[in-house]
Amino acid sequence: SECVDVGEGEAEEENLEESLMLVAEEAEESWEETVTDGTYTDENGIVYHFHVCDDGTANIYELESYKAAYPDGKEINIPAYMDGHTVTQLTFTMSDSTRFPSVTIPETITYMGSDAFKFATIDELYYNAEAARTDAFEDDGGSFTRAVIKELYIGENVKVIPDALFSWAEINLDELVLNVESIGEY
Repeated sequence: SECVDVGEGEAEEENLEESLMLVAEEAEESWEETVTDGTYTDENGIVYHFHVCDDGTANIYELESYKAAYPDGKEINIPAYMDGHTVTQLTFTMSDSTRFPSVTIPETITYMGSDAFKFATIDELYYNAEAARTDAFEDDGGSFTRAVIKELYIGENVKVIPDALFSWAEINLDELVLNVESIGEY
């Protein structure tokens, strides 16, 4: 998955799907010319594969070794910066239902693909993306669709919970305090 042009401001729902299709077509046509690949390994041994976008930011499109030696998965601390690039996009898809002790999404994320942690079990989720967008719709679900989240922590700088981010997710909480400007649908 190539870099997604998330632009400024909010797109209207009826134009969003069309815009995403155009982005996908343009990205496919210019794939060979515009994308630079890289890898980054964090302190937990997780290998992140990323593209450098035209604006110099990074899109993580694949995670590797998140199950190596730990059948239930490892802690995922999405890095905010890799090799001098700010990480702004997550377009990876988990291939199975994995349990993670914790997942941290940094403030720098501006776009999350619809299947990032679909069906995952997450003991602690630290969601800090200030105003991320997704390509999620009611039919598709969002980045944490059908996930089981035992503890959810929303960062104090989060302004927007995007459409369908937690659609059909099971979130077990005694209390959740939100101080956000907008909560999307679904």
